[in-house]
Amino acid sequence: MKLPKARNILLSLLAALALSLLLAALLDSILLGLLSAALLTAFIACAFSLWRCPHCGQLLGWNLAWSLGRGISFCPYCRQRLDK
Repeated sequence: MKLPKARNILLSLLAALALSLLLAALLDSILLGLLSAALLTAFIACAFSLWRCPHCGQLLGWNLAWSLGRGISFCPYCRQRLDK
C-alpha cells in the first residue's frame, strides 16, 4: 500500500477516535467509550501494520508521518524515496 493512502487511513481513524471521545464525554455514554477504545486499538494496529517502508518493510517513525507530502522523504533504513 502506498504511504499517502496509509496516512489517510490513519488520519481518518484518528478523527473518528477524537469524535467518539468527544461524544462519549458529552453524552456520558459507556457505549461510545467502548467504541473509542475499539477505535484506539484499530488505530494502533493499523499504524504498526501499514506505516512501513514500501521498499524494505521497516516500521517508519512518526516524524515521517507528518512530513510525507510536504517534501521528499527517505526511509531511514534503506534510504529509498518514500514518495514513489
